[in-house]
Amino acid sequence: MEQKYSQFHELFKALIQEAVADAIEQNQLKQVPEGSKTKRLLDDTLDADEAAKLLRIAKQTLYTLTSKRKIPFYKNGKKILFYRKELEAWVAKSKHEDNSDLTQLAQRYTASNPIKR
Repeated sequence: MEQKYSQFHELFKALIQEAVADAIEQNQLKQVPEGSKTKRLLDDTLDADEAAKLLRIAKQTLYTLTSKRKIPFYKNGKKILFYRKELEAWVAKSKHEDNSDLTQLAQRYTASNPIKR
């Protein structure tokens, strides 16, 4: 009986130490000095709500894009994270050409690939 109590005590002690270490780490992340690389990284990291707001889309639409792997994202456990710069690049990359761009592209293509008779 004493051995079971001792094992339980050690397990409980280890769990408490781990919880305290996690709490200290979380507190230190909140108090990252201004201008540090970690601070900039944390500022550039967005959760789903912030990413949806940045993109001006519904949160459900954002989840659909992530499930189809059409948007850059990272998963930390159950939490989905985004980097602001990657989202901005994704938006810029998905720009559709206007008619003048398409006309120029078509002219260049037909000039370099004439119809062969």
